[in-house]
Amino acid sequence: RPGDLLIVDVYPRIGGYWADCTRSYTVGEPSAEQSELHALLVEAMEAGERLLEPGRPAAEVYAAVKGVLERVGSRASFPHHAGHGVGVTPSEDPRLVPGSSERLQAGMLVTLEPGLYGPAVGGMRLEDNFLVTDEGARSLSRYPRRLVMLPCDG
Repeated sequence: RPGDLLIVDVYPRIGGYWADCTRSYTVGEPSAEQSELHALLVEAMEAGERLLEPGRPAAEVYAAVKGVLERVGSRASFPHHAGHGVGVTPSEDPRLVPGSSERLQAGMLVTLEPGLYGPAVGGMRLEDNFLVTDEGARSLSRYPRRLVMLPCDG
């Protein structure tokens, strides 16, 4: 139906190594609220991306992502991790969660995965893959970080 949201989470595997990418779609034109919430997802991902560097505690990355998403107030919640490692399995350490004592290291491949969910807004999520380098994060995702509109005839 027009206005519905769809989350697509894809796990490509190449040469024995996994990646994890998520995008959100609207059926027809997005509402102003859907566009606003998606813009917050992009902002949250960028906040986390700036902190992806060797030595950074995983919990600090989570806090940066969560800090942006808290601006939605009671309209939606962020009930899961801010990201995780990927590699020989689709989800592995480090876990970007509150209280984590793990620190990022150069060479780690991690995702950032901000999401917002609520009865009034449905759910949407954005996820990309990043290589942690001595110079910071290198995005391995080339797909645009935009809310994708699916055609709707009704």
